Amino acid sequence: MKQFLLFAALFCCRSTSLHAQCTTSVNGVGNQARCAGGTTAPVTFAGTADIYTWTNDNTAIGLAASGTGTIAAFTATNSTAAPITATVTVTPVRSATPAYAYIPHYISNTVSVINTATNAVVATVAVGNGPYGLSVSPDGSRIYVANQNSNTVSVINTATNAVVATVAVGSSPN
Repeated sequence: MKQFLLFAALFCCRSTSLHAQCTTSVNGVGNQARCAGGTTAPVTFAGTADIYTWTNDNTAIGLAASGTGTIAAFTATNSTAAPITATVTVTPVRSATPAYAYIPHYISNTVSVINTATNAVVATVAVGNGPYGLSVSPDGSRIYVANQNSNTVSVINTATNAVVATVAVGSSPN
């Protein structure tokens, strides 16, 4: 019987010039060994990411070279007389669509953080007086809140939902 081994190697960190930063993760999954013609079990990824992309280094096992989300059950293939192995590398990523909405409250001087999947308020962040407008950093790591009555901008870290800086600006920013 011809066999193959499906092995999922899981990585969560991206390297930067100074350090490795892990903002999302994926839970481990087990290896699968099947004879040619056998059906694999589906592989569902879970963790702290919104999307899981994967790549397969050996399509001879019957699995596509890459995909997104769950690996559906597939029929194992092997056209050789020897066992073959494939490594599936999984990368957890945040979706292009924000997972949270940030809503300023002008009277209470706060910003509500709402999980867009559940429509639940997950945090309330105190900011300057009269929060009026918001802007999101290109990488989504910061929310900039224009505080119209205190002439400041509060900078919220989206990973912690905490104000990390307050910047003095001209009068009545919005």
